[in-house]
Amino acid sequence: LDLSRNFGKEAALTAGLQYAAGQVVVPIDVDLQDPPEVILQMIALWREGFEVVLGHRVSRDSDSWAKQVSANGFYRLHNRIAEQKLPENVGDFRLMDRCVVQALQSLPESRRFMKGLFAWVGFRTTYVDYVRPARAAGATKFNGWRLWNFALEGITSFSTEPLRIWTYLGLGVSL
Repeated sequence: LDLSRNFGKEAALTAGLQYAAGQVVVPIDVDLQDPPEVILQMIALWREGFEVVLGHRVSRDSDSWAKQVSANGFYRLHNRIAEQKLPENVGDFRLMDRCVVQALQSLPESRRFMKGLFAWVGFRTTYVDYVRPARAAGATKFNGWRLWNFALEGITSFSTEPLRIWTYLGLGVSL
C-alpha cells in the first residue's frame, strides 16, 4: 500500500487490514523485530481452532528502561480503569482469522486505538511466547511525546474514568 502521507501507525494498520485478502492476516512491523518464524507456530494454533493468536513478548529486555517503565505503567493504569483489558506485552504482532478482520472492518471508528479494538472484538484467543531481539538497525520513530499521546488515546478510548475525574474536578472548582 502506498498512502499519500504518514497518517500514523493505527491508520496504516487499518488500511492494511482493509487491503488484506487472506483467510488469516498477520500484521508485523517492517523492522522485523518480531521474528517471522513465530508465524508458523501461530498458524498451527489457528488450525487447532483459535481465531486470534497473540505474539506475547516474554521479556522487554530489548527495550530501554524508560520504555519498560512507561509500558508497564500504561498497562497497569489502562487495565485498572478500562472495562476492556489489554493483554500485557502484546503488540500488533498477531494472527487473525478472516472473521476477526471482518469484525474489525465493521467498526465505525475513524481514530482507532487498535490494541483496544483487537481486545474488544473478542474471539477464541491464545498466545505464542517469543523473545523479541534488540533492534538490528535504525531507531524507533516513537519518541516520548508520541508514546504519551498514544497512551492517552488508548486510555480515553476505552474508559470514561478520565472524563468522570475531570467532571468532578471542574464541578469542585466551579463550586
